[in-house]
Amino acid sequence: MKTLLISIPSRRGGSTFPPYACLALARHLRKNGMADVSLYDLDTPDDMTELLALLEREQPRVVGLSAVVSTTYATVKKLSFEVRGLLPEALIVLGGNLAASADVLLHRTAVDLCVLGEGENPMLDILRRAETATTPLDYADIRGVALLDRDGNMLANGYGRSVPRDEMYDVDWGDLERLGLIDKYMPVVFRDTDIPPWPWEKDARSYEARRRDRRHANIYVGKGCPNRCTFCHRWTPGVRYIPVPVLERRIRELVERYDVGFISLMVEAFGVNKRWLKDFCEAVKPLDVLWCVGGVRADTLTPDEVAMMKDSGCAMLTYGHESGSQKMLDVMEKHVELRHNYESARHTIGNGLNTVIQTVIGMPGENNRTISETIRFARYAASLAPWQRPAFVSVNYALALPGTPIYEYGRRKGLFGKNMDDEEAYLLHASNVEAADESMAVNFTDASRLDWLSWRDLIFHYVFRDYVLRFGIQHYETIKAMQTGEIPLDHRYVNDPQRWNAQDAARLLKKDYSGSVAPRWKNRLRAVRFYHFLLPRPVIRLRIQFRILKQETNAHGWQSALNMVKEHIGTKIRNFKQLAKRHADCSLRQTVDELPPVPCDSPAMAPLRKGR
Repeated sequence: MKTLLISIPSRRGGSTFPPYACLALARHLRKNGMADVSLYDLDTPDDMTELLALLEREQPRVVGLSAVVSTTYATVKKLSFEVRGLLPEALIVLGGNLAASADVLLHRTAVDLCVLGEGENPMLDILRRAETATTPLDYADIRGVALLDRDGNMLANGYGRSVPRDEMYDVDWGDLERLGLIDKYMPVVFRDTDIPPWPWEKDARSYEARRRDRRHANIYVGKGCPNRCTFCHRWTPGVRYIPVPVLERRIRELVERYDVGFISLMVEAFGVNKRWLKDFCEAVKPLDVLWCVGGVRADTLTPDEVAMMKDSGCAMLTYGHESGSQKMLDVMEKHVELRHNYESARHTIGNGLNTVIQTVIGMPGENNRTISETIRFARYAASLAPWQRPAFVSVNYALALPGTPIYEYGRRKGLFGKNMDDEEAYLLHASNVEAADESMAVNFTDASRLDWLSWRDLIFHYVFRDYVLRFGIQHYETIKAMQTGEIPLDHRYVNDPQRWNAQDAARLLKKDYSGSVAPRWKNRLRAVRFYHFLLPRPVIRLRIQFRILKQETNAHGWQSALNMVKEHIGTKIRNFKQLAKRHADCSLRQTVDELPPVPCDSPAMAPLRKGR
């Protein structure tokens, strides 16, 4: 049976990350007897001409849409109706995290079936049934499928069965070769330059002669997370790692078949299983690849484990720090202590590894005080070593995605409306947006929108200020010029032994916990050119807010800016009088449970709205 799997881009600009969901699904289906399965990677949602021509030419019986993020809704809706117009008899199946909005998808798009949970086994059952089935209701008994009954009510049959650990993310890279996408998804690291891209640029090992002209690849090493952060959606309960011998074989294939020398490891909770971590480091070291990993819990790794990872080829670790406020960490259900954030940053930088300080701001309960605590953490973590780039602090406003407590908080508070029309309007509003785009985010806090919009700039202001005060203006300007490309990046400069050596690292690792950075007086004197760095915080905040009002005036007119000022003053007065109901200092999940449910919700959607 002819089946076409289509990977939907999560944002308008496309992606440099391979379509892993489609690749793994295709491999699983073929291994189980479904030979006529092909893939299409939709690079951008703005141009479907080639895809539609392929559909009309190939006439697949089943069309699978892989929507791994809920920001794909607008693209899925448009494409599903295009497919239905070209192929009236085709079965349209959607999988991925967007299926957490199954009720809206089944009522407002041309999608016939939504796959809930891991998609390999439900999709295999669907294709086997499609040989004889004639209507979507014929699939109602398949586990992990959502569809509409004859009365238009949603039916859901639980979550799909998980594949064994050694079959997770098992892909055939030949699919990328057949699509001509190897160069896109496995680029040569030193292409047309003597400087590798971040995060490899700082690591001196990247410049060794044997690493020239080698490729970079992404590879999954596990699935799931022991945590359930209140802004994060996932289908997988718990955390499972791919067995180390299987991973070693997969990495070796990339090295030998495609000359890969740089690898990004993909997982949400790297290093939780200590035995697995030790075995992985021992297995990957002889392969002589440099690797980085995102998705590390702040309370997971010890300094010795970080050193072990570096010795096996690790160049960067990225943690889910999210906040410098213990209150907000509790709201997010991070289940870590604030000291873990400080210690993990110190251990990583102290071992000479790259990292990005990642934060999520604007969750319910956020206020100026909690932002000040996050500023204190970001200042500390971004100024630990002179080779750090102060701009490498990720500050994202919380984006509410279906299947998360923050999304349900917004619905129950009426921020998205309380019916399907309003819910779809929100999904369309949040489509094709970047996580850093605050213009598309919703203010879930008791702060005014003017205060809320000022928080990101306020964080960056103090990060840059402390970096200048600690390392000097000349160094700051040099690093900034290297970052912007005004002068060539020189890893020897950022690793200058006179600035940063083993003794510095040893002192840093022994340093007691501290919430601030001690500046040097000579750098304070040199900071006169950055006079605004020394202004008190209320003045800095006003400068930022005036800039925001100017931008609002240019974009939407002076009346919109005036309304923003009125709302700001009104919010200040209301909060001062304590008339606003403040968010409790507890998990957001608990807060949502105490709010009245939306009356028109379908009972079948209840498990999806809670998430896993």
